[in-house]
Amino acid sequence: MRKDWEIKSLDQIATVKGGKRVPKGYKFETTPTSHPYITVADFTEDGTVYTKNLKYINDEVYEQIKNYTISSQDIYISIAGTIGKTGSVPKSLDGANLTENACKLVLHKGIDKKFVYYFTKTDDFVQQTGINTRVAAQPKLALVRLKTITLPIPTLPEQQRIVAILDDAFEGIDKAIANTEKNLANSRELFESYLNAFFTQKGDGWVEKKLEDICKKITVGHVGSMASKYKDSGIPFLRSQNILPFR
Repeated sequence: MRKDWEIKSLDQIATVKGGKRVPKGYKFETTPTSHPYITVADFTEDGTVYTKNLKYINDEVYEQIKNYTISSQDIYISIAGTIGKTGSVPKSLDGANLTENACKLVLHKGIDKKFVYYFTKTDDFVQQTGINTRVAAQPKLALVRLKTITLPIPTLPEQQRIVAILDDAFEGIDKAIANTEKNLANSRELFESYLNAFFTQKGDGWVEKKLEDICKKITVGHVGSMASKYKDSGIPFLRSQNILPFR
């Protein structure tokens, strides 16, 4: 860290504010309204919002919780359920209501949104929250604790320079992943083509037989009354979830 960088808490660079739950017993609207309600389930791993299954509230409920909305200039952080998911909402969701299981960072002037977002992806951020973001049934992350998390803050031009470098790096990673996935798909397609060719284009001397003709025995498994008596060691018992596709 350079000498001109300052260590600041989230509370010093942003206003940290929680979301709001809908009134007890309220059922979300069955058709979209002008008031989307964003939940933690809508947060994606790549820092945006999955809009396909958004929930909506009516005008009356909106009036009750209208002070708990989020802007595309803010950063969201999930603080209950799956804790530690961060990102920002698209401009199309400016002013949407935010669940009580998340909070928002309303960044102060001179703070680059993506710079702070990238910080939330570091081990330092995870360690300072004091929780494992991938373990189920975690307690709620208190806003008072979140406010005390610190990070190094350079000048705004330096923040933007770092963001540009990281953007380029992640773009390269995304391209590499896409190419790898394409190569795997092509390889799989080639393998299946050969596989189908071998078993549909029979050679001279090939004889078609039933499975029962080439197997000594074909049976099914059985559990019976032993299902509640599984042990941590001993003779393995294979279940359907233990069976993976052949590679």
